Amino acid sequence: MFKSSKYILIDSEENLYIFELTLEGKICYKKFNSSLSLLETNSLSEDLALNYSVNIDGNNVIHLVALINTGELHYYKYTSGQWYKNTIAKFNLKSNIYNQIETLIINDKLHLIYNYSNLINSNIWTIQHIVYDNKREEQYNAVRYISKKTPEPFIVDADNLGNIHVLYLNYINNYAQVYHSFYSPYGKVWNPHPKLLSSDSVNNLFPYLFIDSNNNIHCLWVEDLKYKLNLRMMKMNSSGKEKYTWKEISLPHIFLSSGYPFIFELDNKLKLAFVSKDKILSLESRDHGNSWVKTRDEFDLKDTVKIVKSRLSPLNYPDKVNLLYFDEGDDGGIYFLNRFFSSNSFSSLETLGINEDAHDQIPSDYSDEEIYSEPIEVIPSYILEINEKLDEVLNQQTTLNEKLEKIITNQKDIKNKLDIFEALLAENTKSFWARLFKN
Repeated sequence: MFKSSKYILIDSEENLYIFELTLEGKICYKKFNSSLSLLETNSLSEDLALNYSVNIDGNNVIHLVALINTGELHYYKYTSGQWYKNTIAKFNLKSNIYNQIETLIINDKLHLIYNYSNLINSNIWTIQHIVYDNKREEQYNAVRYISKKTPEPFIVDADNLGNIHVLYLNYINNYAQVYHSFYSPYGKVWNPHPKLLSSDSVNNLFPYLFIDSNNNIHCLWVEDLKYKLNLRMMKMNSSGKEKYTWKEISLPHIFLSSGYPFIFELDNKLKLAFVSKDKILSLESRDHGNSWVKTRDEFDLKDTVKIVKSRLSPLNYPDKVNLLYFDEGDDGGIYFLNRFFSSNSFSSLETLGINEDAHDQIPSDYSDEEIYSEPIEVIPSYILEINEKLDEVLNQQTTLNEKLEKIITNQKDIKNKLDIFEALLAENTKSFWARLFKN
């Protein structure tokens, strides 16, 4: 479902850009105006890319970083209708595997965050952080962890203060665990002690990190409980009594039948999109993620629906949508699933259809096939049907356990009092003052 090879960008004028990395290694893009008329279809360059990441800043400048098959790291800027290219690094492809690249634009500086592993020991990965500013570079090793080569093994986001947060999976005793770490621009250092957020007794999937317009950090992931998938959420507030403290957020009871759940923000409301029984559903929060309720939003999940990365111009803030559902039909039509988008800023982007003439303008080497396809954890229907009964049994068991714990606690209190009384009786031969002043 997750299509890591595609990005959708929207600038402050509601021009829309669709970028995709083809199987042949070409980075192709299409540009539409606010009326959704196709303005441009092109290939970025003749270089063959292995991976790439794209972002947009507050000046509507598009920043694209691509790892070329020669090992060079190319940095492209798109401004005033022109692309400008520069080579900013050289990676060692003979010794290392480079899996994921992410870009952030913070205070007009490019922050490049990527992970790599040595070919000899391919299970040990390092997330590295490079700050690029007019040819001046800062480089940091963010975290080292044990993982597998899977699409999107880490998620990165930044708050308004320039702090960078990363959520990633670290394998411990063959169980994937969710960890959080962060970078402070003031100390210019990554936290040396990442925080374990998940339970170490279950396998965890699909970590997702989202920072809202109030700088609150929301972490989301899926627990694989064998008989069902359980959605977990942790939150760290940026202010108030619980500032910088992780707390678990209770979510309404839902049937989660596949990944990849994610959060986005529109009009100061948070929404959580997920898949349940071949339907795309959502939860909503109006208090910055402290409480969530089910919505009536519902959309049929089709094979052509993908989750793709999206970037909005910062001038559209507080709207923030880092991922969205995208439907690519066989007829060349592309449609936003706008049932989850109630903001006026998306009003003109409800449906994007590409006619046959526009489709013919796509270069011959362009491919709609994806580079990676994230595995979907699908729960059989017969298991979904008994989930409610199992949950009822578990709830009853939990209530019974609580009562038993109270009984055991009371028994311990009684036993402690009896022990004290017995000790006093044993000392009945001693005087009160002797017992009071004994050494």
